[in-house]
Amino acid sequence: MLSGGETRGRTGDTTSVKTLGIDPTTLQANAALRSIVRRDTGEPYEAFRTRLAQPSGIETPTRADLTRLDRRRKKKGANRDWTHPHDPDARITKMKDGRTHLAHKAEHAVDLETGAIVGVTVQGADLGDTTTIEATLPEAVEQLAAVAAVTDEPVATADELVELRTLGVRTSISEPDRGPQGWVDQRAERDAVYANRRRGE
Repeated sequence: MLSGGETRGRTGDTTSVKTLGIDPTTLQANAALRSIVRRDTGEPYEAFRTRLAQPSGIETPTRADLTRLDRRRKKKGANRDWTHPHDPDARITKMKDGRTHLAHKAEHAVDLETGAIVGVTVQGADLGDTTTIEATLPEAVEQLAAVAAVTDEPVATADELVELRTLGVRTSISEPDRGPQGWVDQRAERDAVYANRRRGE
């Protein structure tokens, strides 16, 4: 969940982003799992399996022999060991149907009130949601800030600027007429407002 501020468009309509929903989707890569290679040596998977089978006494193992021996190995598809030569960002992962494929993880940030997609990232399919959300949330906030920056109405409160700055978003957003400010016990708000004004100059 992420609280957002009010944004006024050029036509005078008002949109309020109050809650973002994060929706990840695992997408099968256009890369065959049998074509992966060792990260350290570049050795193809089939050649690696054949080499491992030789100590068991099978000089010319069939594909069935390799599959049977492969089932006994633990962590045989670790992403730290294997990659695809033509799609290095693809990750070995288990799909919803239970089968294992090379895949990517697309994560969408959606405004739950309007259904608008406000941020999209593509990350490793082997990463958990609590890890990937750290990239998707700032992306969504940055996109919202970019929209706000081109509006012609005051949109950014001091608290909103602090929130954006905390997420690492650099802002240049119009502000309401604040009048004289004392900034007593509001150091974070003061720094965020001044940083926003400097980038807008």
